[in-house]
Amino acid sequence: PLYRSRLTRGLIGLEQQTSARASSELGLRSFPNNRNAIYDRATVAIADLDYALSKRLARRLHELGPRKAQDWFDLASIYDGAGQMDSAFYYYSIGLGFDPWSVQANHRVGIIYKRLGRFEEAHFHYDRALTSDQTYSPVINSKVQAYLWQHDYAEAYRWVLRYNENSYGDVH
Repeated sequence: PLYRSRLTRGLIGLEQQTSARASSELGLRSFPNNRNAIYDRATVAIADLDYALSKRLARRLHELGPRKAQDWFDLASIYDGAGQMDSAFYYYSIGLGFDPWSVQANHRVGIIYKRLGRFEEAHFHYDRALTSDQTYSPVINSKVQAYLWQHDYAEAYRWVLRYNENSYGDVH
């Protein structure tokens, strides 16, 4: 199952949708209760804009009973990819209960808060992510965007300087 999962994720990364779909369908048929197989098929369904299938698969993952923080984050990312922010937020929050310092989960929760216009909460989660990994450039980029949305250009500029100072790329 792990080999098939890596193959599917590699194909998704290469934007080989037809092959990724075939690989994920075979993985799910071969291993119907394997978390990686279900997650991969849900991810391909999102890329295919088949949100109904991705949500059905997310419910299956939930029924299997996530065992660790990453399982909850995987569920959240399925809903996040399908644009279901309420469900994504719910599952990220549960996962953060297991691993409150997860860089990626805090980043994603921060993005959800930013979209809701709740900048104080967004910055809290961005800062928590940066506490765990000060060089995680997507978080720095998100902080810059949030400050721009708040029209706090001086603070945005300060973070741009930090971003460039660390030489992690350009701010978009």
